[in-house]
Amino acid sequence: MTKLESKKNVLSVSAKQIYEFVENCNNFIKLLPEEKIENWSSTKDSCKFRIKNLSSLSLRVSDKIEYSQVSFIDNGEAPFELKMNFIFEEISANSCQSQVSFEADLNPVLKMMATTPLSNLLNIINDNLKKVEL
Repeated sequence: MTKLESKKNVLSVSAKQIYEFVENCNNFIKLLPEEKIENWSSTKDSCKFRIKNLSSLSLRVSDKIEYSQVSFIDNGEAPFELKMNFIFEEISANSCQSQVSFEADLNPVLKMMATTPLSNLLNIINDNLKKVEL
């Protein structure tokens, strides 16, 4: 199993606020690099999109730990099992730490090709959490 993690960020919102934003898949598009995403569709509990020049992804909320973690798993589109976790740790009433992790059962060739782009994507997603207006 391949596990990747974004850098940790400090957000100027409470863990409750960011948790409530992330648990709604309709908001996920705001975290992705807009120029690289096409064919977006979503509901509160799932989203589906294509990463330009790569593949389609379909994710759904799988697990939640109130105000500290939201996990997404593949909804049947990826050729391998995957899980993406948003982890929040309360610092104060108006700030929290965030991190995004990704776990996938990648074959060695895919792991070699995908590790850097996936790591960059996780950092972009986590950085975009800082830009979200709640």
